[in-house]
Amino acid sequence: MVIRIKIAGVGGQGVQFAGKLLAQSAFNANLNVSQAVKYEPSTKGGLTVADLTIAKATDEIVYPFIEEEPDILLVLAQRPWEEFKHTIGTNTIVLADDGNVSITEEGLPTQKVYLLPFSKIARELGSENVTNVVAMGFIAELLDIEGNYVANHIHASNPEEAEDHTLLEIVPELFEESLIHDSPARFRDMNLQAFKKGYSLSSGMNIAVSAKP
Repeated sequence: MVIRIKIAGVGGQGVQFAGKLLAQSAFNANLNVSQAVKYEPSTKGGLTVADLTIAKATDEIVYPFIEEEPDILLVLAQRPWEEFKHTIGTNTIVLADDGNVSITEEGLPTQKVYLLPFSKIARELGSENVTNVVAMGFIAELLDIEGNYVANHIHASNPEEAEDHTLLEIVPELFEESLIHDSPARFRDMNLQAFKKGYSLSSGMNIAVSAKP
């Protein structure tokens, strides 16, 4: 049993930092995790991707890259949406920043497409640079598996697998520990605020809210 997460943005959006935070938190939860990164050489504006596969400690991860049908696709800019929209499957949960991504396509294989105010929340905190951390706060609540948002999706699509996914739980305290450890001192407080805002955004959502029309 695995959860595969693709985080995609452009240079300067902190995609690799977000991937590192998620990978370290999964590792601290005694889970098996792989992280594969791809990026273009330009510092700003180049495509940057972090592929993360999370499994039970006893399960082997055979291949680190996610080439199709991620369980969660997080997109922070329009270019990665255009690049990876063809990879989504019927059970993919798409999380897109509504300030930087426009999704107008009809007939997508999944109905689980959510436009969320990650960059808006970051700006309200004082810097759009923490958009990635807001998004990680949101995903942290999704991966605090038992009885929540993602578990409901899993149960609807495959009830027999839903209970097994509780074994992949990553509690938010582990994310916060990783964030405190990896954040530069001058950004630590803002990053923690951003994380908590993203977490509360997810925990307060109804599954149907913010879905693509």
